[in-house]
Amino acid sequence: AGCVLPFGFCWQTETHARHFAQFLHKHLRFVPCDIRDRQVIAFCGTWIIFVAHHLFDLVLHSGDLGFQLFDGIDLGKLLKLVDAIADDCKIRLGSLDPSLFKEKFVGEIKDLSSLAPHFHISLQSGSSKILALMRRKYNADMARDAILRIREAIPNVMLTTDIIVGFPGETEEDFLDTVDFVRRARLLDAHVFAYSKRARTPAASYPDQVPDAIKQERSERLIAEKNAVR
Repeated sequence: AGCVLPFGFCWQTETHARHFAQFLHKHLRFVPCDIRDRQVIAFCGTWIIFVAHHLFDLVLHSGDLGFQLFDGIDLGKLLKLVDAIADDCKIRLGSLDPSLFKEKFVGEIKDLSSLAPHFHISLQSGSSKILALMRRKYNADMARDAILRIREAIPNVMLTTDIIVGFPGETEEDFLDTVDFVRRARLLDAHVFAYSKRARTPAASYPDQVPDAIKQERSERLIAEKNAVR
């Protein structure tokens, strides 16, 4: 389905929020099911989630997953519902906003047997200045606290992330903040991307665009760094 959060580097907000999400909100509702059939059909914001008897791996993947509600059901409650009926199914959560991992949510999910101990977190940068320019909902300290909170609650958890280097306005100091974050976070892996300008996005018109050669050099440095600390 996709994410409807207004990030500075992405134009999916326009296409997904204005067309797809409106269509789903208009036509879909929560559908109660017979628990004995081990099937759940649910609608949560721009999400449709289906768990069936022969499904072994369910991946929930979206930047805004966890912030949308329907009929009083949030992500924590939905995961507990699925956990109660999906004995053979492993649930994996991907592309999660770090600000989702507050104490209440972590407390709700830490003992779920169906939840795979792996979360893919959309960090994007370890610099609070760059995160603000990206219009993220958190800063570097909040993301760091979220990782610590997850590790304390689920000791064997594995964390992966996405990071963009060379975002407009990124200085060498900002980049080194990201390098330091990666060193301290002890991530299983990080997918590193050089920023690519896209039409119709706010970041495309930002000043201080980073030259391609510097973006490539920073990408290579960060990849080497994350490989060294894995």
